[in-house]
Amino acid sequence: MSDLKQSIGVVVVAVIGFVFVLSQLRLDRAEASWPHLEPLSRSAPSRLIIPAIGVSAPVISIGVQRNGEMAVPDLADANRVAWFRHGPVPGEPGTAVIVGHLDSRGGPAVFYRLKELQKGNLITVTRRDGELVRFKVSSVVTVSKARFPVEKVYDLTNRIELRLISCGGPFDRATQSYRDNVIVYAKQV
Repeated sequence: MSDLKQSIGVVVVAVIGFVFVLSQLRLDRAEASWPHLEPLSRSAPSRLIIPAIGVSAPVISIGVQRNGEMAVPDLADANRVAWFRHGPVPGEPGTAVIVGHLDSRGGPAVFYRLKELQKGNLITVTRRDGELVRFKVSSVVTVSKARFPVEKVYDLTNRIELRLISCGGPFDRATQSYRDNVIVYAKQV
């Protein structure tokens, strides 16, 4: 019975969060600032390529943890990135989210150099259907995990966008975790 209550609680929190984000959606947002491109059908991503920081990594999928937060890849997958499968696929309208580790016990991981990305750098996502989706970095920010910008990261938009997320900032030995997140915002080109 406890598992059922916890599952119901996770669903309720997810629905409340979704309703909150929908209530914040501005329908008058202009779309003329970025070229309109035809959306693609749903097909999972298979590879992420970021030449500026030397990334060419296979993509796995992740879902939601019992506490309602997005799961993170296992440290055994530190050289892979993970796409959040409950959101848009790169190439679909909306904000696709891909996460990766900064490092592991073995050293630097797939997103070790993520904070080095700059406005204008290109990102390519290869999908299982063979389509390539290209994005251009619009900004890179480092934010405290305590102030994670949920609404901006999971933006409900008609545009085709991508977010890359990793840990960053100082390492907290007490919690065995980094205090910040590095977030890359990118738009389809």
